[in-house]
Amino acid sequence: MINDPVQGFTGVGSQEGRMYEDERTTRLQRRRRVGYALCIALWLISTIPLARLSSDEGGGAAVAGGYLAAGLAVALVIRGVYTRTTRRPFWSPWLFVIAAILAIMSYGIQSAGDEPFRPGASEGAESRQSTHEPTNSSSSAS
Repeated sequence: MINDPVQGFTGVGSQEGRMYEDERTTRLQRRRRVGYALCIALWLISTIPLARLSSDEGGGAAVAGGYLAAGLAVALVIRGVYTRTTRRPFWSPWLFVIAAILAIMSYGIQSAGDEPFRPGASEGAESRQSTHEPTNSSSSAS
């Protein structure tokens, strides 16, 4: 066993055992802080593509904020259900990763049928259609 006192690992009152536990706790807390920082940064960075995509409609920042808030709300519900069924802590860095993914996916689903706006593209398409209209003269000759 790892915690077996016979092995000499962590005795109940040993100084080495307490130092090891303190270092381990510090290391775990540092990893958790870094995880939160990275995941929150990912969630906030997801506003960039949302704002760019919605800027054609006007109010890009407000629309991106709405998608971020909606994504976070759904992620909170998903995380709440998960923690109730598995008895794990509610707050986790994964909450913000899920929120970022949901925010981008929700905009993608909503705008899936929209045609992208490209200035000048419609003029070129109309001129190509008028010059290359198919004629069925070969099929009527036979």
